Amino acid sequence: SPSTSMEFESESDFAVGDVVVYSDVCMPSDLMTVHKVQVRNDHYWLDSEQCVYKSWIRTATVAEIQANRRLTEAEQALAEVS
Repeated sequence: SPSTSMEFESESDFAVGDVVVYSDVCMPSDLMTVHKVQVRNDHYWLDSEQCVYKSWIRTATVAEIQANRRLTEAEQALAEVS
């Protein structure tokens, strides 16, 4: 039914167009944009055409968007203070 589709979309952690970074500091620090969402499997396609699990990424902070990269924990702490 049409409502089922909407329910799945509302359960998504990220939406198309969201700016994200990898959660793991061992991964590249580039900003990425969610290009496509497959909610049932918690998969997200990024603008780099890479498919990732939702646990691999997080929403980029305002400071990260301004810096155009994922910040270290120390840099993020400084950004929150200033």
